[in-house]
Amino acid sequence: MNLSKTLLLSIFTFMLMLGKVMGDPPEPQEGYRWVLQPSYSDEFNGNSLDNSKWHDYFIGWKGRSPAKFDPSTISLSGGNMVIRNKKLSQPDGQYTIGGGAVQSNGVDAFFGYYECNFKASRINMSTTFWMSNGKVSIQGPTKLTGDCEKDKYSQELDICESIGGAGNFSSKFRTQMNFNTHYRYVDCNSAPEKFYSAGNNAVEGNGQSADASLVGGTESWEAFHTYACYWRDSKTVDFYVDNKFAGSVNVRRDVVDDPFDRPMKINMVTETYNWAKPYPTDAQLANSNINASFYDWIRSYKLVPIDEVVNDNYNPAIYQENVSFVDFITNRASLSSYSFPMTYKANVDRDIHIIIKDSNGQEVSDTKFTALEGYGKKSFTVNLSNALAQGIYTVTAEIRPVNGGQGSAISTTTENLTIGEGQGDVDVIHFNNTPNQFVQGTTLEIPIIYTASETRDIVALLNAPDGTWLGNAVQTVSAGSGSQTLTIQLANVPAIDSDYKLSVLIRTAGGSWADNIDLKDKLVDIIEEFSCPTVDLYNECFEGNGFDAWGGWGSAIREVSGVAAHSGLYGLRVKGQGAPEFTINGLSPNTEYELTGYVKIISEQVNLGVKNFSDAGEMSSVNTNTSFEKKTVTFTTGPNNTSALVYFYSPSANGEGYLDDLTLRPTLVTYTQEHQKSDWSVYPNPTTRAVHLSKDIPWELYSSKGLFIKSGLGQDIDLSELSPGSYLLKSGTHFEHLIKQ
Repeated sequence: MNLSKTLLLSIFTFMLMLGKVMGDPPEPQEGYRWVLQPSYSDEFNGNSLDNSKWHDYFIGWKGRSPAKFDPSTISLSGGNMVIRNKKLSQPDGQYTIGGGAVQSNGVDAFFGYYECNFKASRINMSTTFWMSNGKVSIQGPTKLTGDCEKDKYSQELDICESIGGAGNFSSKFRTQMNFNTHYRYVDCNSAPEKFYSAGNNAVEGNGQSADASLVGGTESWEAFHTYACYWRDSKTVDFYVDNKFAGSVNVRRDVVDDPFDRPMKINMVTETYNWAKPYPTDAQLANSNINASFYDWIRSYKLVPIDEVVNDNYNPAIYQENVSFVDFITNRASLSSYSFPMTYKANVDRDIHIIIKDSNGQEVSDTKFTALEGYGKKSFTVNLSNALAQGIYTVTAEIRPVNGGQGSAISTTTENLTIGEGQGDVDVIHFNNTPNQFVQGTTLEIPIIYTASETRDIVALLNAPDGTWLGNAVQTVSAGSGSQTLTIQLANVPAIDSDYKLSVLIRTAGGSWADNIDLKDKLVDIIEEFSCPTVDLYNECFEGNGFDAWGGWGSAIREVSGVAAHSGLYGLRVKGQGAPEFTINGLSPNTEYELTGYVKIISEQVNLGVKNFSDAGEMSSVNTNTSFEKKTVTFTTGPNNTSALVYFYSPSANGEGYLDDLTLRPTLVTYTQEHQKSDWSVYPNPTTRAVHLSKDIPWELYSSKGLFIKSGLGQDIDLSELSPGSYLLKSGTHFEHLIKQ
């Protein structure tokens, strides 16, 4: 080993001892944050395997000869999960070697980011991290056999297969991250299973070349490395090694257009391969310096809206907590409102303070924002009582403990801001919390912020996934800083698909594409009209932009608005004194219900409430949070009441707020029942026709109002006769929400 390699290995080891081996997901899109999925994450800091998350065997498979999965090889030690391969004391038929398999109890790991930090053994056995599921019938026709009930498939996502030893196989298995995808298909005639695979380390989809080499010059057996994938959708998986992009696989679509459409379980396995020889010798298997695979941690993340509260009580200190400006605009016009795009990382809920000071160090403003735990990206808007005067200012962002005072900052970042005479001297443009999804239609509204040094054109344009231009909008702006919404009118309704490229740019006024000064791109999806999770209230997610069935009273403005939404593109707005209201019919007498909705204010306060459900008066929840917050109102219908009036009330002429994603359900389903550990899962969810259970169990199906529909025993439930909406699936004491589209 040369000196430089020795030094790199020492650095890797030192970082591990300090707990500095980090693995962060890729930067989220604006308006979202990554949060951990506790069921599929573990720091392995205990004394034994957490059997609420993992089991120490592989369901339905003993292993590949000559190694079989032996639970006695698995232990926790020194903050690692260890699989110590060995020679079996007694051969078991063709099996003479003991390997190990750790599998997740859960089988519903779905789209998200998955990473594992491990060090491979130095023998000819694999150290792996992968995902899989079992065979189920294909719903609908295939490209090969049509609509045949006997077609079956399963999925396999190999995030990394590493072999630290040396033999008759390529050295890339110890010097690179080796990844693959398999669509495993059994056709109508029960022919042998066929693997449809892109190929080992096949890079497709985004045109980028792969560099899957391990970072640091160390091999997989010498040091811990982080192997990760971003399972984006049913077609695309991106791979990362040691926080470096390693390639993107476009999953083969020989059989169906959406091959990776089901959740999976997670596997960490050591095994032998019949092509990786020679097999380990008895001496190697007895050598404790080379025979073990060490897993430091596994972390699984999902993307959620930036202000969505996640109550999982799982907060390991995985992040180096910080806050950072994104493309800070250093020269701006004199305004009373400024937006600052930022990213942050927080192990628990934190406060973010944006502090503006003048050139004398005097504080102009200190605005506090909520930063929910995770890794997020958002534009934070600071509203001032007066426009900033010309001069030089500092803008400091601090991430602090909740309600932490001055001096409690965990991390800070500062930029200089120049306020000019009506203009700045830098021409820049940014998205301003622009959605990542747009409902299928011919109109797209694109909010942006900009700074122009003189009269400029600002432009928004949309290209199809294949690069075809679809439409654009151009607007001329004067010198200065500001925010605008550009409206793209399309000639035709675009197809439902992902990876449309949306671009915004600033250029010379009256100029052409050659005169672009600054340009920003993002990938967006075109989706179908959003389906609400229940159908009890008219347009309760407000995505149809309709409001005609809602009534109201008072002088307040009552409208469906695209300015603020918890999900989708629209929310219900009230401004001024008054309330929109809606009567829910079809309720059951003497029944307790929960009404929930996501509420935020712009000013003063707003109340979400319900009345006319009994003689007991009314129930309401007051909201004064400037970010969307889930509010719940519980009420019980009277003995003769089958309806209730829902309202969204602003008690002040200066009040303004937004409401989105209303749901109503009987308290037949409690939070505990819905979120308690269970040994079964259901997928796909949402669905258009049927759902599949992970095991044979008795089940009962209820409406969202708690009315019994039907029951059965088995794994497949046909929902084709039901109307679109939300339903409750019960088995034992556990409930799951089903959404029929």
